[in-house]
Amino acid sequence: MKKWLVLSLLCACGVLGAAEVSYSVNVSVLNVRSAPNTTSEVLARMRRGQIVQVLATSGDWHEIKPPEGIEKRCYIAKSMVVAVPAPKKVDNKSGPEKEDAPLNAADVLKRMNAKLVKESVTVRGRLFQLGKDDALPGISFAILKTVEDKYVIDCFVAGEGAAFAKMIDKDVVLVGESYEAPDWKKPIVRVKSLKIQEAK
Repeated sequence: MKKWLVLSLLCACGVLGAAEVSYSVNVSVLNVRSAPNTTSEVLARMRRGQIVQVLATSGDWHEIKPPEGIEKRCYIAKSMVVAVPAPKKVDNKSGPEKEDAPLNAADVLKRMNAKLVKESVTVRGRLFQLGKDDALPGISFAILKTVEDKYVIDCFVAGEGAAFAKMIDKDVVLVGESYEAPDWKKPIVRVKSLKIQEAK
């Protein structure tokens, strides 16, 4: 009880952030520690390009969502990761939210007033799953590319499929139709095919 009370007070004072934010590891090896200092226990190690969810920030350290299998609180050095930009959400001004069936990619693109730019494009990069607060029905993934040793969003992916889950954080080849939508700085590609890149 005391732990949660302290955490709530820290959030209220602006020391810690309340929302999860996605970050990409920007160094070859990143130590995940049990406390926000360089002498604490190393609980895990992460590689460049892996995505972490930051729960809170204090000073030079991020508290992150623990990797699978770890039940302790986890911390990483803030300078070792870069934020993954989130898409701008589409305003739905049609009235109160309803418990409707999920929209498919075509419906989402239509609602976004997206325009077809190219009928066929091929995009290579790392498949990244957007956080729940950032995703839209039918657009839950993005392709990341490396720019000056940092991961940035190359395009958003319009399409849903169980197969996508098996390719998260893997280098993939995406083939599809390229769209542009108002307020979206990156193209949106409606999937025709998606597969893991073959090792060279």
